[in-house]
Amino acid sequence: ILSLGLGAGLGAADMMRLRVGDIEIDKAGVLLDLQHSKNPRYVAVLADWEQALIDLKATTNPGDLALGVERTNEENKNYVSNFISRTAAEGGLRPNSDSLRNTWLLRHLLAGTPVGPLLAAAGLVTLRQLEKLLPFVPQASKDDVRRTMRRALRAL
Repeated sequence: ILSLGLGAGLGAADMMRLRVGDIEIDKAGVLLDLQHSKNPRYVAVLADWEQALIDLKATTNPGDLALGVERTNEENKNYVSNFISRTAAEGGLRPNSDSLRNTWLLRHLLAGTPVGPLLAAAGLVTLRQLEKLLPFVPQASKDDVRRTMRRALRAL
């Protein structure tokens, strides 16, 4: 759950649909193929969170679900939260899929990931989800604005 949420920004529904065969591993890293999602896309997993998915792929059949076992009702949106509620809280904290996804989005915003690729990987069609995170993005300095804007223009 942590690798899928913090490493790839997946929401609960995408976590529940992901199959081990949808995890692609090559020398560039781990890529999730979410073509079976309601928002078909590819998501590159952050390097810090790849190992659990590499281990999963090495020890599990491609047709198996990446999270849990086969379910009769794959649309049970509470599956992930119910699973988390049955685990021990770490340091008094208990994650939820929305906060994991928002943390992933915020990490990309802070790292300067271009909005176009970020929206595509997140499966978002509007900026509304990102608007909620803007209060957590530090105000850019005059020098940061100048340097970033000029670097972006030189790339064109």
